[in-house]
Amino acid sequence: MAEIGEVPNWTLTFRGVRVGGIPYLVQEVKGLIDLPEVRTNDVELIQRDGLWAGDDYLGSRSITMAIRCVGTSDEDLSNKVSVLKRGFAFSRTEEPLYFAIPGVADGAPSRITGRVRKFESVADREYGRYNAAFDIQFECTDPYIYPLSEFGVRRHIYRGKDFHEGGAACPLHFTSQGLWIPNDGFSNGTETAMCHNGSKINAAVTCVIDGPLSRPVFKNLSTGAFLSVPNLHISERQRLHIEPNQARTDWIISLRQDDTTSVVPESAWGPGSTYFELPPGFTELTIQSVNEDIVEYETHASVSWVPGPYV
Repeated sequence: MAEIGEVPNWTLTFRGVRVGGIPYLVQEVKGLIDLPEVRTNDVELIQRDGLWAGDDYLGSRSITMAIRCVGTSDEDLSNKVSVLKRGFAFSRTEEPLYFAIPGVADGAPSRITGRVRKFESVADREYGRYNAAFDIQFECTDPYIYPLSEFGVRRHIYRGKDFHEGGAACPLHFTSQGLWIPNDGFSNGTETAMCHNGSKINAAVTCVIDGPLSRPVFKNLSTGAFLSVPNLHISERQRLHIEPNQARTDWIISLRQDDTTSVVPESAWGPGSTYFELPPGFTELTIQSVNEDIVEYETHASVSWVPGPYV
């Protein structure tokens, strides 16, 4: 089955039926942020206190959604409820549930595979006011959540964001020490993008730097690994794209302006430049300039990555 083409934030989609916003308001979702129940292989010791510690394994994941279906008339409510019932009907096979919820899988559009096990409602006073409540339950034998590869997670290094988004206040200055902010009594020092890969495997990372910026450096502060292009100037209308190759063994660097793309050859990279990915956990990234002079420009970079399965 082809992956869904769009997953807006705060929505869930199953069999083409999207809930989140009018007319299907999501009131509550349980089971997506939770850690699935863990079953243990610890066994008792014979004639001794304690246990032999075995390996723990995750059980299945149960997801429950509380939804309000809002209608405007008897006929309108009937049509909308019919669409909801067909979309979340009983099935003998597991199918993908697509969703995007901040805090789940680093906020990336994701999917989990399961079956509908409960579709429940009550014809009460609110139902008669065209405000029908439904409880829908999914059972997922695979507890892992998988971000969609074409979307990924994004963090920004630019003006007007708090630290968790890797932001900084204006004015911005690039020096040999990195992105520097004048001491105005509120913030100073090098501002970074703090990226969290909550999955179980390394994640490929992509960086897009908007000009103007001279002699850019994309640096992993957590490990010291970096990629630099010491003789390149990115003008105000240009963007530098840094992305992994298909085998995820090296970078592909290109300078883009309007519909024009030019590849930056490896011979133009700075000494010591190396490929890196984001391991599970936190990684601190920054954009620097190898130019010793202060660059009096505002710029920003966006960093995105596609992680592996989440628990």
